[in-house]
Amino acid sequence: MNIESKTILITGASTGIGKATAQKLMEQPHHLLLLARRKEKILDWIDQIPPSQIKATFEIYALDVSCKEDVDAFFEQLEHDLITLHVLVNNAGFAKGIDTVRNASAQDWQDMMQTNFFGAFYMAQQALKLMPRHAGSRIINVGSIAGLQAYAKGGGYCASKFSLRALTQTLRNELLEDGIGVGSIDPGLVETEFSKVRLGDDVKAKQVYQGMTPLFAEDIAEMIAFMISRPPHVNIDQLVTMPTAQASAHYVFRKEKL
Repeated sequence: MNIESKTILITGASTGIGKATAQKLMEQPHHLLLLARRKEKILDWIDQIPPSQIKATFEIYALDVSCKEDVDAFFEQLEHDLITLHVLVNNAGFAKGIDTVRNASAQDWQDMMQTNFFGAFYMAQQALKLMPRHAGSRIINVGSIAGLQAYAKGGGYCASKFSLRALTQTLRNELLEDGIGVGSIDPGLVETEFSKVRLGDDVKAKQVYQGMTPLFAEDIAEMIAFMISRPPHVNIDQLVTMPTAQASAHYVFRKEKL
């Protein structure tokens, strides 16, 4: 595995996949830029790691990726500080609500698009200014199988992830001559705070994973670390990863309780 030191920026690093990815990459001598809306949540989990287990250096920032002005100002500061960025992990995202199109909240749809799609767009657009060409630089977008297969009562989230998939494919084509890799990881059911945020209820969130073994954030983190570690001539365009008990966005095998 190529563990050459890289400067890696991770959005949504306070919880879930972003947190697990940061923890995984801390095992290697990288320099990590960890972003979340509330940086104290990042500090909370970092404080629980024995210093002897941290090989990376890191900086923590509070940033809402859905706000273009804040993203622009953040990257202006990085540029002023002469930061060279090798990897962007666009992870920040969420889902809200399980309503049909007929009954959906337009505000919920706008909020999901603003973070899940526009946030990734803002970050990628600015990050490219700091990425060296032909040097193993990469953009990794954390998508979802919801961006590959739409399902009922998930239209807003699916639309945001379909849009992110289009952004990934567009960047892949546009950056080909620059030698900058672009790829996505598209998970199925992953047990994180995602369902609690979406459903607003602990009991309902647990029911999403009832009768099956879902993926965990650490599973996805290992794959992201693998994508980052590929040599410059290798680009993983897409990793679609689901639990063994899940065949698609529509079909999950659940064991009945005995």
